[in-house]
Amino acid sequence: MPEPIVRRSRRRVNERTISAARFALIALLLTCASPYPGHPGAAVCSETFTLQGDPFPVPARWCGQVIEPASLPPVGDLVRLPAEFSFEGYRIYLVPRARDALVRMAERAAQDGIRLRIDSGYRSRPYQASLLLRRIEQGQDLREVLHFIAPPGYSEHETGRAVDLVPSDPEFAREPAYEWLRRHAGSFGFRETYALREEADTPWEPWHWSLASGAADR
Repeated sequence: MPEPIVRRSRRRVNERTISAARFALIALLLTCASPYPGHPGAAVCSETFTLQGDPFPVPARWCGQVIEPASLPPVGDLVRLPAEFSFEGYRIYLVPRARDALVRMAERAAQDGIRLRIDSGYRSRPYQASLLLRRIEQGQDLREVLHFIAPPGYSEHETGRAVDLVPSDPEFAREPAYEWLRRHAGSFGFRETYALREEADTPWEPWHWSLASGAADR
């Protein structure tokens, strides 16, 4: 789905829904020794995130991955990705050096017959929170949702350096674009953040790539 630069959820999650979410999160903290699917083990995490003004414990899946304020780009500095590289004309924004590197990479891929399309880039913290609240409203299990969706303040998308490619699901690993990225993305400063590794404590996300924080224009 397209994400604007800043978007606050217009939905109001009723008190019962938030209460259920709070209890689920507290239960998650108390039972964190029981690992997530694919997680070899978990330890108690002292970190918290804020949802609608209330603090909640950070699941072990995301512990230690907080996005520091210094890594957050000023909204006014974000630039739009050219529509030809976005999925169905979505308005995708990135920091300039990530946008420029991505354009160069997509143009090179096109020369090899590979089309790279993006359906998600920068996300504000309020928008990230709305993704979580939306799943709660839909009645989804919060424990599983937090396994795949980062709490606000923990999503790499908040840096303006991360993108999701189409299709943004595990099927992307079957696409020629994925193999092309594995061979060439590093030359443009991009890396597969959640790569497939044995005994990894994070799920594999072959569609999620980001410009390394130390990558300069290449």
